[in-house]
Parts: sequence; structure tokens; C-alpha cells
Amino acid sequence: GFLRTVHHLDDLDDPYLSACQDRSVVTAQRCLCVSRLWKGKLRQIYGVEAAVVPSGVSPRRFSPNPSPDDALWRERLGLGAGPVFLALGGVEPRKNTVGSLHAFLQLRAEYPGAQLVIAGGVSLLDHSAYRQQFNQVLSQATPQARQAVILAGTLPDGAMPSVFRLADALVFPSVKEGFGLAVLEAMACGTPVIAPAAPPFIEYLDRSDALLVDPEDVSAIAAAMKWIADPSVYDHLRAAGLALSARFSWDASAREHLTHYRQIVGHESASLATTLSM
Repeated sequence: GFLRTVHHLDDLDDPYLSACQDRSVVTAQRCLCVSRLWKGKLRQIYGVEAAVVPSGVSPRRFSPNPSPDDALWRERLGLGAGPVFLALGGVEPRKNTVGSLHAFLQLRAEYPGAQLVIAGGVSLLDHSAYRQQFNQVLSQATPQARQAVILAGTLPDGAMPSVFRLADALVFPSVKEGFGLAVLEAMACGTPVIAPAAPPFIEYLDRSDALLVDPEDVSAIAAAMKWIADPSVYDHLRAAGLALSARFSWDASAREHLTHYRQIVGHESASLATTLSM
């Protein structure tokens, strides 16, 4: 037997992989998920009652305190005076990367020094058609704007605290997420966040914590990027994010997981004892 944690479910074209995903949910002794959004989806799709165990963030790793590595990564990424906007997940439909790109290009008209760093991109799924769409939009931009879009690819895990700190904001207008852990990691580094005004984000964010936007509205994303340039907005969101991220710890998440693991082990032990006594 096994316990299955569902972060999110993918829309898989391959029937075999889709069946594997379904089987991993319905045959589990117990399912956990990271948000109420996916608790509801598991009930609706599979009739499975899952428990919600939120994700956490480690303050030992993700901190607003500067590190010597910050200067190293500023040079490696070729960052200027900014403002610098960070997008994560590579070029992928559910990350709404094309929407972020459109918004950034709108912003560049007013902030010619702005840069967009797109990090990540490893995926088991084929996003080639979406990447062609991204490349087409980028190709229509001015040479200066194209140079300001930095496709950083997959970065070392240890680089992420520095990369978060170097950004003026995390631009995260995803259209599908399980929880959005990068939001907490950015906040723990003192980086303001632009996120969707939709679940699962609004389960733990409100408009005093982050700039919440319609992820399908490019102009709204661009406006949020512009608001970050206001020092009073930046300072408020930085302080709010640090306070919010401090409420989510991996220690608390681990304790909740242990409760479920112990219940399963206890149930199995009781079942075994009953079988042996028969």
C-alpha cells in the first residue's frame, strides 16, 4: 500500500500515462493534496476524499539577507539596474509564459531598462507548440526588448535564493497550480509577488499580501508590474510577504504528514493482527 500526495493533475494525451495517473489516485490507501482546490477536484473527478497538507518554506534557505552569491548571479544573468521581473517554470502553457511576455513588452515602453528573467523549463510534457508561439511574440519585439528577455534555463537549486533576491518581483500568473510554492519562496526572500486572483492562491493570499490579477488579462499583469516600481507599493508588499511566508513551515507540514503516515501504519498493523488471529 501507499500514500499519494497530489500536487496537481496533468492533462495527458497518452492514454497509458493518463491511466497511470488515475490508478495512482484511486488505488492509494490515502490521498493528500496541497490545497482545497485540489481536494475538491479529487472528490469531483474520482470520489476520493483527500486531506489538505499545505506546503512550507525554509527560512534557513530562503531569506532576505544578502549573500555573496547574489553578485555572482547578477553578473551571470547579465542583470542591469532594472526593474527585474522573474518568471519561473520555463516556457509552458500552465505557467502562462506568453502572457507574462506580452505584459513585459507593454511595460518596456515605459521602463526601457526593465528585464524579464525566465528560469526553469524541464518537463516531461511536450510544449514545443507553445514555445513556437512564445518565440513568435518575442521575434516581433524590438531588438532591445528581445535582449531584455533572459531565458536562463534550469538553474542550480542553490542559486534560487539569490535569483529571488535579485528580482524586483516574481511574475507568476499561472493558469494551473497545485499550490504555488514559488510564491512563498519569493516572499521569504523579500520579493513582492504578482499572482492570479484565483484558487489555490487566494486560499492563502489576499490583496494586502500580493498583487492579485486576472491571469488572462495581459494589461492587468503589465499594470501590476508597473505598480511594483512604486517604492511605497514595493515596501508594503515586501513586508507583507515576509510576514506571510513565516507562517508556513516545513516542520509543520512534516508533522501533519506524520499524523497520516502513523494512521496508515496503525491501520495496517491492526489489520495484520486480525488476520493472524483468525
